[in-house]
Amino acid sequence: MSPRVFLSIEKAISAACGMTGLFGYVGATLSGVGLAYITASFGWMAMYGVCAVSSILCLILVLMTYKKEKGHS
Repeated sequence: MSPRVFLSIEKAISAACGMTGLFGYVGATLSGVGLAYITASFGWMAMYGVCAVSSILCLILVLMTYKKEKGHS
């Protein structure tokens, strides 16, 4: 491979890491603000309900991804 290919791979990896960090910080900020609003407006049970529903949704999405990955092995 030419040096140009290695340089583009390094740039792609750097960009992916940077975007992961950016979305992680933005997501953490928005989730803190969102959960604070839900807790203040609807109470603690609503906050726990939102966390439970989002956890179940994430589990479903991970299982869908796992099933597709396992099929390509």
